[in-house]
Amino acid sequence: MWDVINEIVIVPIFDKYDNVITKISKDLGRVGIIKEMFTKTRDFNPGATLL
Repeated sequence: MWDVINEIVIVPIFDKYDNVITKISKDLGRVGIIKEMFTKTRDFNPGATLL
């Protein structure tokens, strides 16, 4: 079981400190980053339960 992307509610802007998720989400958008994370996670483990 995987928590694919934690705290998606703060995407695309989280400005408490510099972080890679904010940078990626600015390029892909909120929906885009969720889709990308689920796709990549599914690639690593096709049988996983994704949250």
